[in-house]
Amino acid sequence: MASHSSFEYEDRSQRMRHRVGTTSRAADSTVACTRYARYRGIQHYQFSRLVLVLRTVIAIFSSINSAFDELRVHVPTFPYEKRLSKIDTLRLAIAYIALLREVLAARLDPLTYVERCLRGEINGERAEWNTSDLTARLSWINWENLGVNPNRRSVLTTLALTTDNMN
Repeated sequence: MASHSSFEYEDRSQRMRHRVGTTSRAADSTVACTRYARYRGIQHYQFSRLVLVLRTVIAIFSSINSAFDELRVHVPTFPYEKRLSKIDTLRLAIAYIALLREVLAARLDPLTYVERCLRGEINGERAEWNTSDLTARLSWINWENLGVNPNRRSVLTTLALTTDNMN
């Protein structure tokens, strides 16, 4: 069986030190030491840079996730929904913002505007916000917080159900 030198089983840095220690001339030893130091310095720099990049990526994803969590608070959801996906949150937010923009332009209270749109009395840019997903969720909005009479909520629920059946 062939004999193996002990440094074959050591890691790369140990082998480098072993070679430096067995150099015959002092000048060769110094050159090898500085090369090794430069090699270690480059490795350390690359590792530090990688750690910095990873921390930045983690911070960005954390920031994006917290922004989606905040957005989910403001879009209408069903009480039994655990959590909307990011794409569903974005689609719902776009539709909801379009609805709110139209409500502001119409100068009607929100529930009256939605009722008239669902009945077909008002023809606006309904295709942008009038999705079955949003209209179903509108019946779960806490209209009292918006200053709308709570007794009118049942009208919206009935209208949302009839429009879903028509689609």
